Amino acid sequence: MAMTRQAVVHFILVPDKSAARKVRRTVAAASARVGIQVGTWPELVSLAQKSYILTSTPDEWQSCLDSALESVSDSFWSKSLHHAQSDRQQIADAVERSLATLLEGAGPAGRLDAVNPAMLPPRSARHHADLARLRTALGNLLPPHLAVIRQILDASTERLLRPARVYHREGWPVLNPWQRALVDKLNRDAGACEDPALAAYLAEEPAAAPADTALGHLQRHLFAMPDSKPGRDSTLQWLAVRDYLQEVEVAAGMVQQSLAEDPSLALADLALLLPADERYDTAVRTVFTMAGIPVSGLASEATGRDLGREAVFNFLLSLDKPAPVIALASLLTSPLMPWDCVAGNRFAQEVINHTFALEAGVDSTDDARAMLEIIRNKVHSCDEVRERLKCFAQLSGVGARRLTDEERTLPLFAHRLELEQCCAALIECLDGKSGEIPWSELLKTAAPRNIPVHCGKDLNREGVAVFHEGEEPWRRVRRLFVLGCHDGHYPRKTAGFSLFTDQELELFGTVAGLELVTAAEQNRQQRQLFLRQLRSASDHATFLVPRRDPLGKPLSPSAAITFSAALFSDVRDEDELVLELDSASDRARAFGLPPAPRMDQQAPRSPDPQDLKFDSNLLELNKGTDGSLKPESPSRLEKLMISPLAWLFERLGVEPRDWQPETLDIRAKGTLAHAVFELLFDPKVPLPERDRIETQVPALLESKITEIMPFLHRREWKVERKHLQQEIVKAALQWREILFHAGARPVAVEISLKGELYGVPIHGNADLLLELLPNRLYVVDYKKSSSNDRRKRMEAGYDHQAELYRTMIRTGGLEKPEKAPAGLAEKLAGIRDTGEIGTLYYLMNDQTALADTAGWLPGSIGNLEEMQNCTSGNAMKLIQERFAQLRRGCIELNTTTDEKEFKDKRGISAYALKGTPLVGMWMKEK
Repeated sequence: MAMTRQAVVHFILVPDKSAARKVRRTVAAASARVGIQVGTWPELVSLAQKSYILTSTPDEWQSCLDSALESVSDSFWSKSLHHAQSDRQQIADAVERSLATLLEGAGPAGRLDAVNPAMLPPRSARHHADLARLRTALGNLLPPHLAVIRQILDASTERLLRPARVYHREGWPVLNPWQRALVDKLNRDAGACEDPALAAYLAEEPAAAPADTALGHLQRHLFAMPDSKPGRDSTLQWLAVRDYLQEVEVAAGMVQQSLAEDPSLALADLALLLPADERYDTAVRTVFTMAGIPVSGLASEATGRDLGREAVFNFLLSLDKPAPVIALASLLTSPLMPWDCVAGNRFAQEVINHTFALEAGVDSTDDARAMLEIIRNKVHSCDEVRERLKCFAQLSGVGARRLTDEERTLPLFAHRLELEQCCAALIECLDGKSGEIPWSELLKTAAPRNIPVHCGKDLNREGVAVFHEGEEPWRRVRRLFVLGCHDGHYPRKTAGFSLFTDQELELFGTVAGLELVTAAEQNRQQRQLFLRQLRSASDHATFLVPRRDPLGKPLSPSAAITFSAALFSDVRDEDELVLELDSASDRARAFGLPPAPRMDQQAPRSPDPQDLKFDSNLLELNKGTDGSLKPESPSRLEKLMISPLAWLFERLGVEPRDWQPETLDIRAKGTLAHAVFELLFDPKVPLPERDRIETQVPALLESKITEIMPFLHRREWKVERKHLQQEIVKAALQWREILFHAGARPVAVEISLKGELYGVPIHGNADLLLELLPNRLYVVDYKKSSSNDRRKRMEAGYDHQAELYRTMIRTGGLEKPEKAPAGLAEKLAGIRDTGEIGTLYYLMNDQTALADTAGWLPGSIGNLEEMQNCTSGNAMKLIQERFAQLRRGCIELNTTTDEKEFKDKRGISAYALKGTPLVGMWMKEK
């Protein structure tokens, strides 16, 4: 029986939904015809599938790909796939993307094995050959998005139900060979039914601004070199502001000012162009709502966290001991846990500080105690993991005993339900399994995903238009505000192709005719899109340039600003093009800004770069209950020397507490090396022989890693562990030789000292006390660094620790006598009264010892140097000055050159300047 075909569908193909919105509105206004559809590529594919009678085929791509990846031996991904178990999925995804890209470029008639390897560089030839072997191992199976096109291309006209005529403008969007083949197939089967009037809706719109204006010149010549360069006029300006939030605030103010100045303007005549950054959408929604400015075009839905699966994912990571601290801290602060946010933050801060006891408080519930129990203890089998997941679901899912009826109606209920379902899927995954726990498979199953969160419908069609970077402009406007003009945007930074370089991709095109999109071509397409966005404005464009990111890190300007500066005769460079709103002179040259508020009505937004003055003695902050001053340590006094403001923030307890992944940085290496040296050179045991050092260090380091930094036991830290062990052995051998030849005897390790300096209590921990005859004492400080900076610091007289430890022993002594070795207090008293005290640094990285003494040690000892000068004079003078300033309530602010000056002239690494971004914000220019 013959099938009756339906009427032809006329489909206008556009790049994205924004373009579809615009063209759809134009078609509706100009044509009364039915059967016209406007849509993007996925919508066209969906229409094509419905237009033919196609055979249903199972989707075997993923399972076949997993098997094929394993079967292709000696490929460039083989070793990574087998050794990086935790990254298997990422590796597989990368290979899959590479294969799919080559297949897309080859087109329906192309073959990957048609390339002559002799015409390719060795690296390219190998990668291409491996992907061709993978293709063969797949039995020429196609990825799903290409398989559906293949099925439609192979469909005969007898299977056609409803013809579809496609209208498409070349390059808008850019089509690969498969996509072009599908369009040709649809148009061929539709026959001679083209409507030229519909093709006219795809015509490229000209620049909206007149050619004789600066905006019109920019719209026509950006990213090019014009023959002539006009001067700027009032149609264009670039304004630099603090950060993205101030950008949105300035834009809102300028919108209000535009409407107030020009009664002919409507809200629909204005538009914002936002970068591909979700924070801008959130800020616009918040600020413009507060300002009473309706907007049109903001996403009606935003993505949110999947708290249920996120909690399960972090729970699995926490069970695989040693647990990553970030995963453990994130789990403990999850709102699905059986404790409040205060307790969760307390637990999290403990693990961030590498305290893993996780002890429940006296007021903790039974659920909380049970949860801490299953998180704290290690699992050894699949059965144990299964039981932990059941308990976890019972304690945090919808069946948790602590949930009230009211709580079951709250939004978290959906997350708890997702948590239960995820745990059930993991338990099912573990059924019948024993032996090694399949962590990789479990984590893949529980991987969190973004979920849509309803943010309210965007019903206002006549509000300020919102365009987004990466999307077509959907209406013509008179004034455009471009936000987020910093590096990586306008044009948007492209990811490129990870496996092959641009040169290799171009070579594939030359050798095999593959149509592969290079990073350069992607950049060109992004530039053209930005030009189309700019050409939507007819009267004026303002570009807003953020100088810092939300954490205070400086941002570089967008590349478009550099190209813009080259277009105008009255601009020498981009610095002259951009006006700084923090500058009164630049602000006076800007236009469209609302009038500045009177200074007596609103305090300035940024601090005045003058030294701070208070009406109290700052040394008395946080005094003890008995009225005593808080003692200072060598590290805090170093911070005071470098930055009194940083010292004040620490004293007030307002320093940021960052959560960071575990890392074996210089501080972590120093902590472990100190701990090993403390055991190795214990006064209670004889000085170890060389062979004993080489055999004991590995065991001691393993023990301290387990106690202090268990994350280093994870397999991915194997190389770092080995290197650190070798460094400690090398340093210990040389330190043993120095002690032996100097005739020094250890008398105490990790000993707490206290004293007084200029009327201020001080305390500190000495790594080691060494006794030298006759009646001499070295306070030893181990440093996991090289000697260059320390030597420079001692030569410049800025080594404060030497004098501090001497002062502690002379003015105080032991801070905790009850914990000190027997007889040490008497020994220190004797040294204080009749002996001499020196300080010695042992720099482990280059195995060098530096002492602040003269003539105490034999000159024949290698890698040992007595500085023979006053190493602390300038430091003590500076500390005394700082104390005097603090007593007067004065905080001297840092200058922009301090970091370099401390490093180059004093040998001090100014870490205090980087502890909080507030210090940098209050710096004075110099």
